[in-house]
Amino acid sequence: MKQAINFSQFNDAFQSIRPDNFSYEGLRLLYDYFEAYAEDTGQEVDLDVIAICCEYVESSADEIIDDYGFQGFRESVGRFEDWRNYGGRENEELINELYQHTFVVGECENGNIVFQAY
Repeated sequence: MKQAINFSQFNDAFQSIRPDNFSYEGLRLLYDYFEAYAEDTGQEVDLDVIAICCEYVESSADEIIDDYGFQGFRESVGRFEDWRNYGGRENEELINELYQHTFVVGECENGNIVFQAY
């Protein structure tokens, strides 16, 4: 027996178990992704907060570059004294790089990127 949930219930499940894993916007991106996946494939997605937290990550560009070993990344896209002044160019390039390794769910307004951990 399956029960459909709305975004509010999805958010509440994360807030009760793992409140610091994803921002509100990151959770919205994940919820929309899972909804679209279920609709496109016809496969239901189980809500397993711990499994989702193990499989998906929300990180800033700096964290991704440090954690995933993209040494030399900034030099390859151009060295920025403050890359945030360049309209997100670094994030666009970083998302393109991530797509070569994993699935990217989306980018939050604060610049964080939600993607499948690898």
